[in-house]
Amino acid sequence: MLKLLTALAAAAVLPAPATVRAETPDSLRRPVTSTYSVEAGGSRMFDTYLSPLRYDGVRVGLSGEWQKMMPASPRHLLMQMDASISSAFDRNPARSTTMYDFTAHFAWGMLYTLRFSDAWSAGFGGTVGFTAGAAYLPVNGNNPANADVDVMLSLRAQGAYRFTLWGRSFTLRDCVTLPAVGAMFSPEFGESYYEIYLGNSSGLAHAAWWGNHFCIDNRLSLTFPLAGRQVTAGYRFSYASRWVNNLSSRRVSHSFTIGLTLGPQNPGVR
Repeated sequence: MLKLLTALAAAAVLPAPATVRAETPDSLRRPVTSTYSVEAGGSRMFDTYLSPLRYDGVRVGLSGEWQKMMPASPRHLLMQMDASISSAFDRNPARSTTMYDFTAHFAWGMLYTLRFSDAWSAGFGGTVGFTAGAAYLPVNGNNPANADVDVMLSLRAQGAYRFTLWGRSFTLRDCVTLPAVGAMFSPEFGESYYEIYLGNSSGLAHAAWWGNHFCIDNRLSLTFPLAGRQVTAGYRFSYASRWVNNLSSRRVSHSFTIGLTLGPQNPGVR
């Protein structure tokens, strides 16, 4: 009788194996891969609203990226989010003055991934992104700053290759984002922000496409284990240009990136 009571008590307290599997958190079955990075490199800026000259210097920034396979199609559908903030300090050709730039960006997207083998994978899809920033030139008394704001639908493609070296797992990845269509902000040629403040707000929003707003963001990275951590190091190329209202601007940067990756090295290769 004692043995029977003990067995019944154990059955009441301990969940069945099937119940344990059913209650496994979704974050454990489809974990999130997070990468947090710092970047630094060369910068070039050109903004005819502020100056006809080209400025060059350095750009520094912080970025984060989050990836997760989706429950609707856990083998193919990959959700991505990425956010970044960066600042540039560029000087004119005479090195007599500095143009400052601050840019913040956030994007959300979905990729359809294909696994060609245990090592190779590729993904294709799109993102919706928002960029807000401003360039500031102190020597311009009446118009010292110009805003850079847009909302864009972008195409995105990435490829990844996982390999083993010296008994350790490495992942080489390249991700390219190409904004396609959307909307952007721009004042009229010769229009000051004080006039906008006084109520002259018509004609500030413009359709954006490859003909007047061409951008590309290319991130090449290598993830590898180091001192018990997953380190991601790489190179980032960013190019953003626009032409509207007879005003032209261009921001170009080449940056070295390094950061930490938490979770699987690349969910598209698992």
